[in-house]
Formats: sequence, structure tokens, C-alpha cells
Amino acid sequence: MTVTAACPGATATEFSAVSGNDKSKLFTSRKPARRADVAADAWSAMKRGRVLAIQGALNQVLAVASKLSPRSMATGIAASLNKH
Repeated sequence: MTVTAACPGATATEFSAVSGNDKSKLFTSRKPARRADVAADAWSAMKRGRVLAIQGALNQVLAVASKLSPRSMATGIAASLNKH
């Protein structure tokens, strides 16, 4: 058995619209991922036995950058992206 965590970043969903997240900088600064693309990437990663499925090249770069950055910087950037 394998477990794969899908880490898609901003994804266009009904929840993002209802919650108001679609108005945050995270969603408005670039086009959010489509649900079908996120699901396809996660499925592919799971079939290959990957632990993480990070959708999109930019999200992959940001995931690495967040590990290399001081925690206070990473949380500050995340907070600014999630403001309306």
C-alpha cells in the first residue's frame, strides 16, 4: 500500500469561491489549477508510488524554497498571499 499527499496549491473549486479564497492574492496573481489537472497529477504520482504530488513547476519550486527559507519568512509570504 502507498500513500500520496496531493499538494496542488491554489485550485479552482466551489469551496474556494464560497469561502472567498478566490479573491486572495494567491488566486488572483496567477490562474489557479484546474481540478481535473490536479486529480490527474495526483493519480499519476500515486501510481508511481510517490509520497508527494505537487502540481505545477512553480509550486514545486516554491515547496523547495519554503524548506530553505527561515520559517518566519515562509509564513509571512504565505500570510500575504492569503489576504483578500
